[in-house]
Amino acid sequence: MHTSTERGYTLIEIMVSLALLSAVTVPLALLLADSVTKSVNTAAIDAAAVAANLMEEQLLTRRFEDSTMEVNMGGQKYGARISCRRQGDLFEVSIAVGKENDGKELFRLYRFFYDPVVGPEERRHAG
Repeated sequence: MHTSTERGYTLIEIMVSLALLSAVTVPLALLLADSVTKSVNTAAIDAAAVAANLMEEQLLTRRFEDSTMEVNMGGQKYGARISCRRQGDLFEVSIAVGKENDGKELFRLYRFFYDPVVGPEERRHAG
């Protein structure tokens, strides 16, 4: 009779346990990665929408002034910085949007446009 005092797992047992472990952890890791990506993309999309709305407001009101403001969108607070430059009849408007508490910029929108007819009120603000 042969008796063995060695203890341990066979190669088959180890392979089966690794297969079961990977079958559980891989889907969980994919879910986690997907939720993080959606969170980042949602913030960038909201920041782009904020910048587009502010740009439209700038172009409609023709108030070309440098300013900073806080905007709420989708339950989040975003900080926006508007920069306006004028050279002759060419205007450059730049809007940078980031999360309010985070100093990181999420989206920047530039717009150049030509306006040969600018009244005295706009000339004062276009500096």
